[in-house]
Amino acid sequence: MKLWVILIIIASSVSACSGSSGKGGAESYEGNVVELHNRFFTEGGDYLSQRCDIDLKDKKTKLLTDLQSKHADLVQLKNSYYAKESGDKNGKFEILNFGPAKFSRERFPVQHKDVWQESDGLSWYNIIKYYEKILANPKASLEDWYDLDIDVRNILPDDQSRILELQNMSLGRRDKENLKLIMEITESCIENNQCSKLELSASLEAWVQSKSYYPLNLKKIRSASSQDEFKKRLRTFNADLNFDYDKFKLRHNNHKVDKESSTLTVHMDLNAFAPDQRKLADYLQAVWSVEGINIRILTSRDPSYSFYKIVLNSQERRGVVYHERHLMYLNPNTSIQNLIHEFGHVLGLRDEYYTIWNEDSCSYKDEYNKSNLMSGPPSINVKSQHIKALKELYFSN
Repeated sequence: MKLWVILIIIASSVSACSGSSGKGGAESYEGNVVELHNRFFTEGGDYLSQRCDIDLKDKKTKLLTDLQSKHADLVQLKNSYYAKESGDKNGKFEILNFGPAKFSRERFPVQHKDVWQESDGLSWYNIIKYYEKILANPKASLEDWYDLDIDVRNILPDDQSRILELQNMSLGRRDKENLKLIMEITESCIENNQCSKLELSASLEAWVQSKSYYPLNLKKIRSASSQDEFKKRLRTFNADLNFDYDKFKLRHNNHKVDKESSTLTVHMDLNAFAPDQRKLADYLQAVWSVEGINIRILTSRDPSYSFYKIVLNSQERRGVVYHERHLMYLNPNTSIQNLIHEFGHVLGLRDEYYTIWNEDSCSYKDEYNKSNLMSGPPSINVKSQHIKALKELYFSN
């Protein structure tokens, strides 16, 4: 559920620190960067990296404190860029207004090829190096700080996912089949009373050993002193595998389905966009109603179905959907791509980008596809694979 860079156009034009120009996936963090960093240490516990979090704590704290002190000036710079580019008919983007929300959209969108790419990776080492370069330069400009701010606000959500949300950030798009296979093997052993040893092929063993905390799970399973302990630890590992596999699965949400007309009706609270609730609903309907499927959005509540509420919050939240609470948090100045992407989650689609953590370099690498709106910016085109997935999810017998 990560979410995208708020100023896609700006972010794509600067990459002074560590490769933000190629980053897909998560939206930048818009809250107080010092407070979020402090939370990692008060709530992160055993999930902090010695090399990348604890050893770099003081340097990061100084950097983030300096950056946060310039926040008002950086916001003003961003707003001036918005005004200039959106006010010019030849500017890079236009603004779509929905009540208090101002969503940016590329004025001259590029049609991207359907290919997977990998970013160079955001690295804390490179970010700190660039920060120290700014401090050493008496002629450093506010634009230099803005470049730094973009990378910091792009890497912090990945830290948040790794430390606070406990996401397994060693899984890429090619890992689905191996993950499914080892889930089946562990489940079979759990159900078999005669199974007292977890047997893996050499290739699957090597795969497991390369994936985050999986080696520790295997070590605990194989060091069990009794059959009961073995089964208990195996069930724990299987639960972890199932949790990780969720990132590859679609979600059947409780929406109204009319198979005869191929209509999926979504009930939503759009009062945050007053007086433009219907305007926003019509926009999303038009984007997603393609290739024989009709998406209908009603702003009234029906107790028989889920009722998702969009909350506009410019400070503390990334673009994210919480299915259990039927909430979508969205920055009011985000991109229209982010709105469409998050609504895809409300429909039941999953993220199709993958962020992989490298502790040796304290960096994150992203795998993404620019032509895929569930993968990364800047596409706003619904792909045939998304409609096929929704048809199978809601309309198949």
